[in-house]
Amino acid sequence: MELKDFTTGTWNVRTLYRPGNLTTAILELERYQLDIIAIQEVRLPGEGSLKTGNWTVFHSGDTEHQRGVGFIVNDKIVQRVKKFKAVNDRICYIELECRWFNVILINGYAPTEDKEDEVKDIFYEHLDNVCDWIPTNKVKILLGDFNAKIGQEVVYRPIIGKKSLHRTSSNDNGTRSVNFATTRSMIISSTSFPHKDIHKETWVSPSGQIKNQIDHVVVDRRFKRCVMDVRSIRGSRAMSNHFIVRAKIKLRLSVE
Repeated sequence: MELKDFTTGTWNVRTLYRPGNLTTAILELERYQLDIIAIQEVRLPGEGSLKTGNWTVFHSGDTEHQRGVGFIVNDKIVQRVKKFKAVNDRICYIELECRWFNVILINGYAPTEDKEDEVKDIFYEHLDNVCDWIPTNKVKILLGDFNAKIGQEVVYRPIIGKKSLHRTSSNDNGTRSVNFATTRSMIISSTSFPHKDIHKETWVSPSGQIKNQIDHVVVDRRFKRCVMDVRSIRGSRAMSNHFIVRAKIKLRLSVE
């Protein structure tokens, strides 16, 4: 049997350490038919994995229930997982076996806009190091909460698309994300698809007055046509003020 495409995405879940949140998260993944998702602010201690129902959670975190990143993978593709690497509490990646090219999904959780430049620099240095380790014959897809507002500046095209939620200038994190994608010959796919604004918004303020697109999907430029669609779906507001960002990928992921 062969699955010609698979559905992935990214979601800042705020925490899986609170009782009941993992169950809620999985119900949302099943509701929206995701196969694998990158998650941020997991807040589970250390590196490890756990099985729950038809899903496996791979996680990378610290010992103080802060930050943390990981992946939740459905059983129907978990046998295609060739490797999970916990880099630190902001970055991890997973390798999936595909028919022609293996794909590396990199999960990143960037410091917030108000953090010192040094903290942001360290994050992108680590991200650069991860990309240096990955062989060029493997497809890289970068997913995560980059706290990056990306505008529609013409100077950034074709690294960005014309469909970003934000029509004004990018913030500092947005500029850093664009510069990273540029040096790595990648495309920010989450700014490329013509959806309504409610399907571009990925974060909403507690008051509900501010809505941003700060969670993104970035792919190797030579494989940009493999990303068929990226959009936000409303997700569970009960556990997070971030929405799920869903991406449909066509890479002929083979399953038994």
